[in-house]
Amino acid sequence: MFVVYDSLTGLCKKFAEALGYDTIAIDAVDDSDLTSEYFLVTRCFNFGEVPEPTREFLKKHHRQVFGQAVSGNRNWGQNYAIVGDKIEKALGIPCVCKFEAMGFPHERQLVRDFIAAHLEKQAK
Repeated sequence: MFVVYDSLTGLCKKFAEALGYDTIAIDAVDDSDLTSEYFLVTRCFNFGEVPEPTREFLKKHHRQVFGQAVSGNRNWGQNYAIVGDKIEKALGIPCVCKFEAMGFPHERQLVRDFIAAHLEKQAK
């Protein structure tokens, strides 16, 4: 299991690394790997569009992604981290958390708990 991140400014990378699991940049994922599971940390682009690296990754690996957290800017109003809603609606991947910057500790803990529950369920 990897936390895969799409980070333009480095904040999504910091959020992903703070979760305490193995991380990998979205552009470093081996496209032929169809067995690993991923938790996605991504961002919004241009007031609510899915960034191209995330779109390309999901085309190939969406069946392997079991959850997502999305960075956004609350100044965008109704478009705040809307990418999470778009991905969830299109692909059924739960949006566990929307966060700004590096996120707050309780947001990172929410994601940690979600991942731990998923891994525990998989182990049974």
